[in-house]
Amino acid sequence: MKKRVVLLLLTAAFMIVCAIAPYIALAAVPNVSIAVPQKTVISDIVNCSGNIEQADEKSLTMNVPLVASSIHYEVGDTVSKGDVIATIDQQESIKQLSASQSELSDSYMGVPKEVIEAALAGKATEEQIEKELPKQILSPGNGVITDINLKYNQANDPTRPVVTVSASEGLVARVSVGEANISKIKEGNRAVITGTAFEDIYYTATVKKVYPTARKNGYSTSGEVVVDVLLQIDNPDANLRAGYSASAKIDVSDGTESCIIPYSAVRQDESNQEYVYVYENGRAIKRPVKTGREFSEVCEVLKGVTEDDVLILNPDAVKREGTPVKIGNSEGTEK
Repeated sequence: MKKRVVLLLLTAAFMIVCAIAPYIALAAVPNVSIAVPQKTVISDIVNCSGNIEQADEKSLTMNVPLVASSIHYEVGDTVSKGDVIATIDQQESIKQLSASQSELSDSYMGVPKEVIEAALAGKATEEQIEKELPKQILSPGNGVITDINLKYNQANDPTRPVVTVSASEGLVARVSVGEANISKIKEGNRAVITGTAFEDIYYTATVKKVYPTARKNGYSTSGEVVVDVLLQIDNPDANLRAGYSASAKIDVSDGTESCIIPYSAVRQDESNQEYVYVYENGRAIKRPVKTGREFSEVCEVLKGVTEDDVLILNPDAVKREGTPVKIGNSEGTEK
């Protein structure tokens, strides 16, 4: 009798274990979130800054301090090429050069030390002085004067153009692009311009010119190497003025679609090989991938997955390849 009771109990226990075993196994299977790769045109933007300028400007730069004895025009006046903008006091300009020159230097701003000394002693010839310092400042072109960097009986700023003349009423933005991004910029790229003086307004523009030479950015403490880019503003209005600072976002997207996936799906093994887990027939399958551009939450994938794959977004839940998994949450287009 006792044996029959024990046998019945063992049989019942076995049946209970068999009944709950699938649930126990299922509970041990990790939950995973899934998403599918998406095809989209990635917006690639180059940020840069600069200033608003008059279009078709012509500037005269001397790179030496000049003292004007008389100024015949002012900003806003219309001039023709060759008009005398100002007369220069050569002796006072020489004195300014001498005051700025180091005793050990052989020249200052390109003017030989002996010429400065001879001029101060009254021994320099007119030709010697005229070669280094002009008697007159002439208009570099036809148009409207937009800037005059000259003062009566006072030295000007030699780092700025002496006079600037604009041949049209249009406005452009001259911006500086870092050397790391300049290869992306092409004539015809579209841009959006904003600025502190017109913060609630934005203007569209087109890349008109990419300058052929690079320079060090004088406004950057790091001495960044930049290339100037000219943006033709589509519809400038009274809110824009030459001289305003400006920021620009240049769209350098090529229009081709890229495959993007959530960045959380990507992992890297001991050999620095990137990989993802793909959901196939209830299991996690490891798939090597090659990624491209990275963004805040997604990255571009160049090789390894397609739009037909289903990615596991929490790969750390997978202990090894081939592990059974069950789907919890999904993102994007679920398959």
